[in-house]
Amino acid sequence: MIYDTRENLQKYAALLPPLSEIEQALDDPTFLSPRIRRMQSETVAKAYSGKMIAAEVASILHVVSSGKEVVAAGYRSDAKRASLRAGGLRYLSDAPVHTVITIAAGEFVLFMPGEPFVGALPGSSDLWVSETLLLFDESIQG
Repeated sequence: MIYDTRENLQKYAALLPPLSEIEQALDDPTFLSPRIRRMQSETVAKAYSGKMIAAEVASILHVVSSGKEVVAAGYRSDAKRASLRAGGLRYLSDAPVHTVITIAAGEFVLFMPGEPFVGALPGSSDLWVSETLLLFDESIQG
C-alpha cells in the first residue's frame, strides 16, 4: 500500500507502468485504456460491515478530489481465502481491519494486487468526491 499526494503519483510509474496514463484518466472520464478500468465508488459513508474488495492481478488506485474519505485496509492473507470472482476480484466478508486512513482532497492510496480495502467509512466528509480505478500491469498478469 502506498499513501501519498496526487502531485507525486507519476513518481510511482516506474513501479506500476499504468500510472503513466493515470493523469489523463483522472482528468478525462471518457479516457479509455486496456490498462485502466474504473470502478464504482461509494458516495455515502456507512458503518464497517466486514466487507472488503481485493484485485487478484490489478492494483487499486483510490483518489480523493474533494473533501475527505476514510478507508480501511485488510490483510492480504484474508483476501487469498476469498473466492475469485469475475473480473479478477475477491470479495471478503468478516475481514479484520489492518489500517485506517483518512484520505484528504489531492491524496491517494494505491493498493497492490491482493491487498483488500473498503472506502466510505464513518468520519468521511458529508460530501466528498473520490474515484477508484483498477490498474492492470502486463508484467504481473501471468
